[in-house]
Amino acid sequence: MNQKSIMKVLVPNSLTFFMLFLVLVLSPVYAKDLDVLKEFSADKVITGKINTIHIDKFERKESHYKYRFLTEGIEYDLLPIGKNISFSPDTTFTIDGYDVVDDQIKVDVKNIKKTQEKENLLIAGNNAESSSPYFNALGEQKLLVFLVDFLNSTKPKPFKKIDIETMLFNGKQQDFFKEQSYNRMWLSGTVTPWITLNRNFDDNNWVTLDSKKIKDYILINNINLADYGRILFIVDHPSATGGYSYVGKGDVFFEGKNYILSQSWAGSSLYGRSIQVQTEIPFSYFDYTISHELGHAFGVMHANGWDCSLSSVDGVCEHLEYENNFDTMGYPNFSFHFNAFYKNILKWIPARAVEEIRSSGRYSLSALETSLAPDTSSKKIAKIFLSGPTGETMPYALEFRKSIGLDKGISSPDMNLKGGLFVHKINIDTENYHFSSPEIIDTTPSIKVWYDDIRDGSLRKDNVFIDKEKGIKIGPILFEDGKRVEFMVEYFIPN
Repeated sequence: MNQKSIMKVLVPNSLTFFMLFLVLVLSPVYAKDLDVLKEFSADKVITGKINTIHIDKFERKESHYKYRFLTEGIEYDLLPIGKNISFSPDTTFTIDGYDVVDDQIKVDVKNIKKTQEKENLLIAGNNAESSSPYFNALGEQKLLVFLVDFLNSTKPKPFKKIDIETMLFNGKQQDFFKEQSYNRMWLSGTVTPWITLNRNFDDNNWVTLDSKKIKDYILINNINLADYGRILFIVDHPSATGGYSYVGKGDVFFEGKNYILSQSWAGSSLYGRSIQVQTEIPFSYFDYTISHELGHAFGVMHANGWDCSLSSVDGVCEHLEYENNFDTMGYPNFSFHFNAFYKNILKWIPARAVEEIRSSGRYSLSALETSLAPDTSSKKIAKIFLSGPTGETMPYALEFRKSIGLDKGISSPDMNLKGGLFVHKINIDTENYHFSSPEIIDTTPSIKVWYDDIRDGSLRKDNVFIDKEKGIKIGPILFEDGKRVEFMVEYFIPN
């Protein structure tokens, strides 16, 4: 029975129909050969890898995950029931007990188990360089970019092939990532001509390497996917406003071969619409979408906010998705630099530029936006550690921001913005450090809405940040100029 027939039968039962609608309509279908798995019963075990795809609906401030399970050269939609988690693409998993429902593998998340342990990088101060091919954001990043439209796409096209080539490899995106990474990574690659798929646009029917016109183009032009590390689909349609991306690279099967690639999708409908942020690299919402999705592809999550009524970290608090307004991995209302925690995950900030704090004292950071020093004299991030019965934790990370380059909007008088020492609450993912995420904290909270309150949320002068539960005090600021800040950190016995 096909999807349409099933829905006709279930329409009278509104609740059942609604639940099936979520599964059948809102979930993209990747299964190529579902009969391979249908022969398994719920007590059988399958082994494979899982790719996590981050879905961004910027206009609605919504995000969620989709998952693809890869086993024996076949890719399937995976529907984990239970906790919404991220699966590391460089780890092998077994699924013990599952159902195949409507072209998806449906399984309790508790039945997904790791079978291959991998090195847990960067936990509690281990700053060793990652050797994983799935998380590599240093050096040349070679993209294969597909320009894709549909039968009902706009005419004429909003841009030409040469416009995207220039933007990515010789223009604003190249400049953007070179500045972000302190010239430790750069973009190169190939952009295809416009490829029109023989169907109308459907946000639930994704463009993939197996889309017929895409596959034909690759085969006819003898493109070797092994020559690239990343795939970017730029999709043209008025409804294509958001983006999707793998988190890191993943195993991708194509024509019987396995490749390690990231895949990202960016809608072009906001092309030319400027973001009103002061910066030396003028950015549109389309530029933001591409840089944000590539950020996921390089291996980081969202930059979020942590809003607590009239206290910085306790009381009534709320997680705010995307709401680090100083960060491209959030909503960059004020500035564009990735936070220092993410830059360190991506190795743009190397170990020599990390200050690890484990005792009370006076510490110093250089401005996040300035060049890296060749030695250990200049630190870009301060990680604050706590010892406990189960080992070390890292509850906070600090960075110093100034009005420079991509962060020119900081300290803008007309926006009432302030630079200074930014405090991030860190949520560590012990299964995969790359899926850890920071939440920027408003260190001077008020009853204002977040957008207005976070403008002056950094520590300056005599302001201090105190976590009574953990026994940590940050501040006051002892010295600050355009390049460096000095501040106090104090450990005390928690209340």
